[in-house]
Amino acid sequence: MSAPKYKRIEQALVARIAAGEFAPGDPIPHEAQLAEAYGVTRPTIGRALSALVAQGLIERRRRAGSRVALRARVAARLSIPLAREEIEAGGAAYGYRLLGAARRAAPADVAALFGLAAGAEALETDALHLADGAAWQRERRWINLAVVPAAADAPFETVSPNEWLVRHAPYTRIAHRVWADAATPDDAPLGAAPGDPLLCVERRTWLGARAVTLVRMLHRGPGYKLTFDDDA
Repeated sequence: MSAPKYKRIEQALVARIAAGEFAPGDPIPHEAQLAEAYGVTRPTIGRALSALVAQGLIERRRRAGSRVALRARVAARLSIPLAREEIEAGGAAYGYRLLGAARRAAPADVAALFGLAAGAEALETDALHLADGAAWQRERRWINLAVVPAAADAPFETVSPNEWLVRHAPYTRIAHRVWADAATPDDAPLGAAPGDPLLCVERRTWLGARAVTLVRMLHRGPGYKLTFDDDA
């Protein structure tokens, strides 16, 4: 069964906000314009916009119309550090290597987080951040292409998903999880032998009610300092 019309329009507007078509602070077209563009009634548009207001994505003011909320821009600047800046702040030369990027059927836990149907695709990336040529962080990530379709064509060969998403994918909520784990043979790109201790940091972000990305960042050895500055 397909989603109700207002829900499909809500999702379309979320995707347009995520793609930067409507930046934080930008006005949203009037209900009449949206109704004509999507071929629906104004009450249907009103319901979709009300859902975006409830999610904190837009602000509606009487007679002034609707605007994209500024909060997403503030969150992106304050809460998610760039690996490059962290490495350079420590006095080391930054390096980056893309280990892989491909559209794949999302595993069950990722599909559930992203609200995808079974078998639907998401973008999986695997990258290594280097400090003075040595592995500093492995970034293993899933990106919800239903929310950030532009990520499918992003130049991840030269720009890390971390940096690209901070600059191009606004969000309104963030959650972290941290734990210690033992390295497996799959962690060889970090220079870790099986059994070596690893610090694992998981970050999830949402744009309104829809998850944008799930990333697991792996660090080996002492010296990494983790600071949270979540605003949600």
